[in-house]
Amino acid sequence: MVKKTLLSFMGLFFLISVSFAAEFTASVDRHQIEVGENLLLKLQLSGASAESKPDVSTLKNAFNIISQQQSSNMVIVNGHISSSSSWHYTLVPKKEGQYTIPALTIKSSAGTIASQPIAISVSKASSPSAPNKKNGITISAKASKLSPYKNESIIYTVKIVSRYDLVNSSLGKINVEGAIVEANGEPQISDSTQNGEPVKVIEATYIITPLKTGKLIIPAIVIQGRMLVQDSNPFDQFYDPFTMLRNFNSLNPLRLENFAITSQAVTLEVKEPVKGIDPWIPATSLKISENWDDTQILKVGEPLTRIFTIVAKGIDSAQLPSLKAEQIEEDDFKVYVNKPNAESEVKNGIITSWREESYTLIPQRSGTLILPEISIAWWNVKENKVNYAKVPARSLKVEPKIEVPSEEKPPQKILPQVNNASQAIIPTVAAKTQENTIFYVIIASLLIVLLFMLFLVIIFQRKIKRLGEKENKTPLLDTSMMKKIRPSAVSHKDLANVKSAAELQHFLQSYAQYHWHTAKNASLDILFASAKKQCPALLQKDIDYIVTSMHDALYADKDINLEDIKSHCMVMLQTTKKKVKKTQDKTEKLPDLNPN
Repeated sequence: MVKKTLLSFMGLFFLISVSFAAEFTASVDRHQIEVGENLLLKLQLSGASAESKPDVSTLKNAFNIISQQQSSNMVIVNGHISSSSSWHYTLVPKKEGQYTIPALTIKSSAGTIASQPIAISVSKASSPSAPNKKNGITISAKASKLSPYKNESIIYTVKIVSRYDLVNSSLGKINVEGAIVEANGEPQISDSTQNGEPVKVIEATYIITPLKTGKLIIPAIVIQGRMLVQDSNPFDQFYDPFTMLRNFNSLNPLRLENFAITSQAVTLEVKEPVKGIDPWIPATSLKISENWDDTQILKVGEPLTRIFTIVAKGIDSAQLPSLKAEQIEEDDFKVYVNKPNAESEVKNGIITSWREESYTLIPQRSGTLILPEISIAWWNVKENKVNYAKVPARSLKVEPKIEVPSEEKPPQKILPQVNNASQAIIPTVAAKTQENTIFYVIIASLLIVLLFMLFLVIIFQRKIKRLGEKENKTPLLDTSMMKKIRPSAVSHKDLANVKSAAELQHFLQSYAQYHWHTAKNASLDILFASAKKQCPALLQKDIDYIVTSMHDALYADKDINLEDIKSHCMVMLQTTKKKVKKTQDKTEKLPDLNPN
């Protein structure tokens, strides 16, 4: 009995000693930080082995966890083995205030162990307008305008400058409550110098459109990744002894170090829209142009296309107005709306957007029809006044529809009325017999004509086949008749007579109608898509260059190198012509598919 009691006491003492030996601690590199700075949290388990990772889910309430690392150590002293495991977390506070890192727990061989809580104080940045700096990396954020109007788009730029090479760096997302945020392409990376030292520069731009008035806060944005640095202190407390022994083999070795840095938040004061302008369109400039073919002949029942292009600066394409409500809705026309196209771009810190709308109109009566003036009111944010973008009224002369006369039926013979019913039966039966005879004669005549035509076709085909065997180059169709049913011929040589962007557009539309069978007033995108379909060898970059330059000249009043554009067009037209001719040559050399 005494022996059992002694064994139980020794086992209990052993368990108590083990439980006291196991320890789970938490420590930070500092207790006071500013908004935008990082906090390093170290968790260490000693005297026991970990059965799971520490539970850090409660940290996400007040911090963003940017990165995490894990390491293990084992030490043998006088035959006794002791081990420890460490976890390192990089934290970024979400906002200023007093925080407490709560007691964190971990499951170990000694049971569930908890760390002690740690108090953290997060204060405002000392200089809100200055960029944040940490470990040779600076980050800054600025808005192109701090007091925009509602629906007025601004450019938000985030710039990162680093003295080190960055690896796997990434920018966090920007979510602004009460605003639309769009990334303007991918971040741009370049090399530069700062204070005589080479640096890496990363610049990301966003288009932000506020949808409500008052104070609007653009939150801080976080960039994180790894940077290649020289290890000047091999005795860093966050590295295990085996890592230090490896570092002794070289002087100041290079290593990858995790980093995270946060920009400052930016506050906007969004102004109220001016009353009386509906829809509300704040911009620095806005123009409306119409693409119309004055040479087209308008007839009742035949569709015509009306194309509008809206070009604006200082506003995103999503804010550009639709002209659907401005279209005529009277009995003179039927109006059908086509799908619009819209796009935005940022150049030299200025937002330029455009919207193209196409409408199909079908005249319902002949005579002189009026398309009324289109006028859009918009607010000039530079001059703080109302401006108007207008398309003048247009008078159309619509010709009547040519009616095809219908065949007149021969007048029916009216038989004389007969008083005697028995006498009326004879002429009625005779009339029906005569009608049946005429019907059969007509059917027989049509069959004879049809057989005769079929006979002529067979004779004609045999004759053509004989001529083809004698002279393979003999044309099967009269090309002069084809020219009569096609629009007037347009040659690529006529391109030399073009003197302006508008004339170049008209030439391309006429050339495409003649060679590529597009509509008279087809847009540049449509006619080049038709050319690309016929000649896949055309380079898309050349097409994009021509279309973009023409849009700049026609809709944005920009100066372009017309001769260079004409040269690109000449090369494309000649390439298409050679491709078509080559295809025709190949077709003529095919063997007879029906030798019998």
